Amino acid sequence: MPLDPNDEIPLSLSATQINHVIAILQSTLAPTLDLIRTISAQAQAHEQERAAHQGTVANGGTYEPPPSPPAEPTRRSRAAAG
Repeated sequence: MPLDPNDEIPLSLSATQINHVIAILQSTLAPTLDLIRTISAQAQAHEQERAAHQGTVANGGTYEPPPSPPAEPTRRSRAAAG
């Protein structure tokens, strides 16, 4: 007997089944939430650096960006080092 798409299909889940669905959703969404937190932290750090730059220049000074981390050694520099 085919189902009529207009008929309501009763759906009841036990507490165990609901908890299982919640656990699946949490494990599925965790990597996405971690990525959102990482991007948010990077955006906040960028905004703080931008604000520091604007504040320094506004007070008549010059802005010195933070030093870059040292570059990875190249094949040539490793060969020269011995």
